[in-house]
Amino acid sequence: MHLDVPNNPSSISRRKVLSWTMLGAAGALTTLSGCTTAPQESPSQPTPSATEPPKPVTTAKSTLKNRDPRVISTLKEGPRTPGIARSYPGAFPSVKVKNVEPLRGFGANPYPLLAVSIVGLKNQLQILDPKSKAVRHTLHLNDSHTGGIETMVWDAQRKILYIGAKSIIYSWTPTNPSNINKLGDVEDATVIYELSLDSKGNVWGGTYPIGSVFKYEPSNEKITVFKRLAPEADYVRFVTISSGDVIWAGTGSVNPKVYTFPASNPSNVLEINLPQKVNEGFISSLTTLGTKVAVTASGIKEQLLLDTTTKKWSAPVERVWDRRIASDLVGESANTYTVTDKQLFGTDTVKWTDVAMGAISTDKPLSIVSFRTQVTVIGQSTKGIKIEIFDINSQRVSATVDIPIEPGELTIHSILGHSDGNIYLGGFMGSSVVALNPTSGHSWQSPPQVTEINQIEGMIEFNPTRTYLGSYGGADLISLDTTRRTEPAAYDRFIRLGTKYRQSRPFGWAKNSTNVFFGTVPDYGLSGGVIGMINPGDNSVEWVLDGDGEGFIKGHSIVSLAATDEYLYGTTSVRNGYGIPDTDGAAYVFKFDIQKKKIVWKSQPVSNAGALYTASLVPGWLLVSDVEGIAVIDIRTGKLAKKHKLTKADNSQARAGWNNASIALLDGGDRVVHLASGRATLIDFLHERSHQIGDVATTKLGVRAASGANGKVYATKNQTTLVELDLTVG
Repeated sequence: MHLDVPNNPSSISRRKVLSWTMLGAAGALTTLSGCTTAPQESPSQPTPSATEPPKPVTTAKSTLKNRDPRVISTLKEGPRTPGIARSYPGAFPSVKVKNVEPLRGFGANPYPLLAVSIVGLKNQLQILDPKSKAVRHTLHLNDSHTGGIETMVWDAQRKILYIGAKSIIYSWTPTNPSNINKLGDVEDATVIYELSLDSKGNVWGGTYPIGSVFKYEPSNEKITVFKRLAPEADYVRFVTISSGDVIWAGTGSVNPKVYTFPASNPSNVLEINLPQKVNEGFISSLTTLGTKVAVTASGIKEQLLLDTTTKKWSAPVERVWDRRIASDLVGESANTYTVTDKQLFGTDTVKWTDVAMGAISTDKPLSIVSFRTQVTVIGQSTKGIKIEIFDINSQRVSATVDIPIEPGELTIHSILGHSDGNIYLGGFMGSSVVALNPTSGHSWQSPPQVTEINQIEGMIEFNPTRTYLGSYGGADLISLDTTRRTEPAAYDRFIRLGTKYRQSRPFGWAKNSTNVFFGTVPDYGLSGGVIGMINPGDNSVEWVLDGDGEGFIKGHSIVSLAATDEYLYGTTSVRNGYGIPDTDGAAYVFKFDIQKKKIVWKSQPVSNAGALYTASLVPGWLLVSDVEGIAVIDIRTGKLAKKHKLTKADNSQARAGWNNASIALLDGGDRVVHLASGRATLIDFLHERSHQIGDVATTKLGVRAASGANGKVYATKNQTTLVELDLTVG
């Protein structure tokens, strides 16, 4: 078992996130519909002195006896509770832009209309008119991925916008601007990527998890899915098409490579290895620029250049293009335009020489469009889109246009009940944190200057000055002082576990009286999560255990934790990082001696469960959840003491996940709420009863839940609505 003590983790520089969200002015309050009372923020608590170790917030104590037999008794089914007491729709609003597709030929240059897709499940497609600085059309896609629209491409000749969401191809046209038309479904795919057009107007794209390229032919409305490019590759995220209708595709998440074939003969596939070996990761961009394809890949800083004729690698471009965005070549011009550190560069794609054109204010462009004498750079603004028109002759920005867009609603991805009375929320693909006051209905979002957050997988409060956020991407651990949450300096990313330990998602969190603990899911194409311990006094990571690179529990992700001052308990999932198969076998539960740094026991108490979630301690017992219900584990031995079956689901028929069931404790564990498989259940251990929460057919709750400081339980409904559960019995 590898033990690592990082050197001065607080010195790690803060990350500049590739695509970022601006969710409103720092400290701004938003009132959700139906809530009109005044905000009631709890007063700040004093910060511990430098000489006094920080103390955690106190939690409710259970009245259960140690190893109380009522916890493992057969529960009697009691009356149903009403279900939902209060709803907070659109709890996580966002204007995070995912894609911008300029609609050339539709609108006057240098102001073509823009198709803008935003993250979330509302207002996903918006057509913007830069000249009038307004949104012309806002469209809602009923059947989209939780992240919104994945990809768009504009057929300027035929005036059709093609859209990819989940596995479905859609179209939008200016002649029917209020509607989106479904064209077809890519068989066996769950996500389609990077739509591209050939000279005949056919649409090509990539897929997950089938690792294939597909083609949609508008002439006959036929979708053809071609064979998997590589046996080990689940992803084809990027597709580009060069002169002569030659298709280029990039794979991942294991052993990424470039593949090419003529559109006229898709079976004639050539595999091209990267010039340097990448074991795990992705081809992260493909851009056709004249006779070269610019290629980027995980772990490779520069842009690689692949000759479209020889299929050989040329000398790379060492200057990093921000967001790997380059403008298309237009007409006879061989120039492409890119941005690096707020400087616009022009590049001759024949000689591959650079010219620094001048300064701009956009540092992470969403799109760059070149014209004969001007370059349009499009980026994110606080309220929507910012457009800079750069004049090539004068080498300066001649005009700036800001266009506010309609906010969307993010899927609620993580929930924390906080001692300050708020419910903290992380959003799917949400680059911020939201705090919602359930009494007033007012919400607050982290300042737009905060770029440390990418997507919060899990959170825990140690005390008011130490709330920890675990962010997806590089398994970033972030400390938040909630007493100063309107200040960007209150957010401190003190370690990125992905750099050394190749981790991606910090799902597991626990605390005791002195420390905070974390558990993780590994990066794409990898197996084996880690555990570690944080000193809240200075945010130092005192140790990380990674099983010599194979995982703290070999081949298992660490998805939940619970702690006492002596022991750390946890659960695992056989679900690995995306892109590789699950590990064989059942999930583990473990007990770990914190002082000795040794496993006391580990067991597989539920033989048909590939994942066990939300480890929760009650006196003498460890509760863990799965999609079927709650398993009660004897903390002395790790053996299963009782299985409370609460749903109609079958573990053996459900693929293991990272957070597919949850437990929320009330009264220190005297009562417990379980959510999974569309059903919510209240368990009253003191009275040995279970109560269905609401009508399953109409309530349809999600799987995230948390107990608030007010003693109430909060969950999600329809992905974007936060709800307070009504647990009234009788």
